[in-house]
Amino acid sequence: SLYAEGSARGRESLQAAYRQLTWSLAWIILFSSTVAFVTADEVIRLLLGAQWLPMAPLFRLMFLFVIGRPLFQNNAQLLLTLRAERDFRWTMAVQAIFIVLACPPAVYFYGAAGASVVVSVMSVIGLIAAEWRVSKQLGASAWRVYVVPALAGAAVIGTLSLLTPAMPQNLWLAAIVKGLLCAAVFGAALLIFERKSAQTAWRTLRQGLKRE
Repeated sequence: SLYAEGSARGRESLQAAYRQLTWSLAWIILFSSTVAFVTADEVIRLLLGAQWLPMAPLFRLMFLFVIGRPLFQNNAQLLLTLRAERDFRWTMAVQAIFIVLACPPAVYFYGAAGASVVVSVMSVIGLIAAEWRVSKQLGASAWRVYVVPALAGAAVIGTLSLLTPAMPQNLWLAAIVKGLLCAAVFGAALLIFERKSAQTAWRTLRQGLKRE
C-alpha cells in the first residue's frame, strides 16, 4: 500500500517510500536471521532434540536464502506497483534457469548440503536481478541500506565463532547470551550510524499503518 500510495503521489514520493521500507526490512530481516543463525544449535536441541542437530548446518547453508528472499519480494512488489510485470517475470526466470542448471549436480555430489547452497545462491541472484530492474525503473537503488546491518550481522557471527568455547553449557543460557550479543551489536550500529534513518523509517511506517 505504501508503494501504491507513493506511486500515486509521484516518483520522488515512491523513491522515498521504497528507500524507507527497504531500510526497515533490511534491519528486521538481518537481525532476526543473524539471531537464528547463531542460536540454531540451541534452538534445535531445545525444540526438537539432539537427534535433529545435523539439520543445523543445512539451515545455516540456507542463511542467504532466509535473508534474500523477503528482500527480493520487496523489490518484486515495487516492480508490480510500477506495472513492470515483464521485469518481474525476468527476475523469476533468471532464478529458475540457475536452479535447473545448478541443483541437479549439486544434489548429486553433495546431497542436501548442495541443495541448500544452491537455494541460497539462487536467492542472491534473484535479489541482484530485482535490484537492477528496480534501479532502472525507479532511478534509485537500495544497496547502501544493506551495508550497515550486514556488517553488524557479520560482526556478531565472527565474534561468536571466536567465543564458542566460552559459551555456557546450559542451552537456555547460551541462547540468551547469543541473543543479547546480537541485540547489543545491532543496537549500537543503529544508534551510531543509522539514527536519523531509523526515525524517518519509523514515521513512514507509522503513517502507513494508520492509513491501513
